[in-house]
Amino acid sequence: MQYSSINDDESDISTWVHRKQIDLLYAGLPFSIISTAVVVLLVFLFLGDSISWLNSVVWFTLFCLVLVFRSLSSWLYFRQKSQHRVHYRRMESLFIVGVVFTGMLWAGVGLLLFPEVDLKGKVLLFIVIMGIAAAANTTTGYRRVPVYIFTALLILPLVVGVNIADFPNAIAVSIAMLVYMVFLLRTSIVFYSNNEKMLKLQEESLKHEHRLLIQREKAELANRSKSEFLSRMSHELRTPLNTVLGLNELQLLDKYNPLTEKQRNRAQKISDAGHHLLSLVNDVLDFSRIETGEIEINVRVINCLDVLRDALR
Repeated sequence: MQYSSINDDESDISTWVHRKQIDLLYAGLPFSIISTAVVVLLVFLFLGDSISWLNSVVWFTLFCLVLVFRSLSSWLYFRQKSQHRVHYRRMESLFIVGVVFTGMLWAGVGLLLFPEVDLKGKVLLFIVIMGIAAAANTTTGYRRVPVYIFTALLILPLVVGVNIADFPNAIAVSIAMLVYMVFLLRTSIVFYSNNEKMLKLQEESLKHEHRLLIQREKAELANRSKSEFLSRMSHELRTPLNTVLGLNELQLLDKYNPLTEKQRNRAQKISDAGHHLLSLVNDVLDFSRIETGEIEINVRVINCLDVLRDALR
């Protein structure tokens, strides 16, 4: 049973971590869509003289379609989130599809458009694509598959484009790009691992806090039950005890049928023991009042000899 409980807790934590990772992916998606739209617009404005008007329109239209798809997936996620019924597996699949479409367009730019533009255009595309690959680590790095796919789709086709185009020092640049891709993948692995550990620790701390709150509530409930029991028990004991002491007191004070000396001594012992027991019951009642904060402290001078005598008796 203990092993089953541990496995259930680990499964719950893994499920929560996966959902939180999807939440983080979609939390950064609006910024990614806006930044991609701005970059694409600026790139094709600067490349207006290097490529034909038809090519610009085709590529720009394809990017717009992909951005519309990703915007719709973002809208769908936030709509489901507001209704508290997110299909996380489906939304992760939609996110990966959007990443693949975006990566394929940039791959087409690096493989097909890169060789056609002049040297200034090549440098611009090179800087833009490498910068987008680096930025993707912070927006898609919460899950392994999207960041791996996107990084490979951006850099590998650009390596091919550099070699088939008239680019200076193509071999050295290609090797540097491959090293850069390995560095990005390594960085994404570290980012993913650290983020996953942080989310697991966060969920475990929340679970421990919840358990502590439950245990605290149980302890407070048990303490209240104990105090109520002591209070009721004290009242239930005092009633018959006062009756016994009252009847015993009547026998001691009876002048018409007086007790013998031996009976009086016994009755006096009953009275003393009864009052001692009554003081113990009152102490229990005072203890329950102390826990509830209802006790009133009466400071007065007492005779220590009487206290010691009662204790020894």
